[in-house]
Amino acid sequence: MAVNPVTPAKSVTSASRARGWATSTVWAGVLWVLIAILPIPGTTFLGIPFSLYALVGGFITAWVGGTAGDRSAVRRGR
Repeated sequence: MAVNPVTPAKSVTSASRARGWATSTVWAGVLWVLIAILPIPGTTFLGIPFSLYALVGGFITAWVGGTAGDRSAVRRGR
């Protein structure tokens, strides 16, 4: 009898594609904040596309990740 019994390894599930998209929306949100705090005139208009992508993409990837059962994608999307 072994002192430390061997437990079977959990099966590793592959990440859904939503996780990659959710990560990109997180980075778009970070870029949006960085552009917003720059003391240069006109950065508000440069940040609008990043903000839209971060918000809309985040909601979509949270929904798709929830449908796929990928909790990490849901967390990143939200």
